[in-house]
Amino acid sequence: MALRNAAAEAPAFEGEDQSTVVDQPNPKEAPEAPKVTTPAIAPKVGTAVASPLSSGTVIKSLQNAIPTTELENLGIGVFPRITVGTDGFSQDKTKPLGSRIKFEVLRWSYVWLVTSGEQNNTEANKCIRTSYDGTNLKGGEGTIADYIKYLKEVDGYDKACSKQYVEVYLNLLEFEVQEGKQLVTKTVAVEDQQIMQLSLSPQSVGQWGRYMLESGMRRLKGIQDTNLVVANQEKKILGPNTFGIAIFSVN
Repeated sequence: MALRNAAAEAPAFEGEDQSTVVDQPNPKEAPEAPKVTTPAIAPKVGTAVASPLSSGTVIKSLQNAIPTTELENLGIGVFPRITVGTDGFSQDKTKPLGSRIKFEVLRWSYVWLVTSGEQNNTEANKCIRTSYDGTNLKGGEGTIADYIKYLKEVDGYDKACSKQYVEVYLNLLEFEVQEGKQLVTKTVAVEDQQIMQLSLSPQSVGQWGRYMLESGMRRLKGIQDTNLVVANQEKKILGPNTFGIAIFSVN
């Protein structure tokens, strides 16, 4: 098992929800984004939400809609990236999008990151590895369990662990801009819409799972099922730590 013979491979997700620093220092490699293509539904892999309530919904059908093999054909940073922090959503950390966005889901998937557990450590970031199925590391580098054991027993990273994230590929439809003292909703013109990547860290992942279950509940009640989603930013405080998460709804 080749554990240390490659550069770190990890998506640039929003940072740990338990930290005031919303983004981790970027590792050297991120998971590549999908080609613009008519997606084929891929087999369901490694989902944390496997409930009959959410199965059959439009959102659930878009899980892994573009196969992982296609994602690996593109380079880093192909699509603009949206993250959520204590000050709201932002695009590529430079363009504020306000506290509310609306988007059309094109594809989403779970991603697991194995890290050393160390914060703000450039050398430790080289240890980051990615898994698309929750078991095997990307690039044939063995399993998550074996790599965590290696990090702890060989490299001495006692806090090494894996955490589950989500990547959502989407068309951004609405966002907010500051005009004077007010936040004003702006609609993205059809000709200006482009594929973007929304990156969700663990606590936002839980909110995504809740939204899928509620989508199934609404469908069973005869309410129209759709891939249009609204995300609102909320600020959370756990002890001394403050962080932002995304809460999903239909409006």
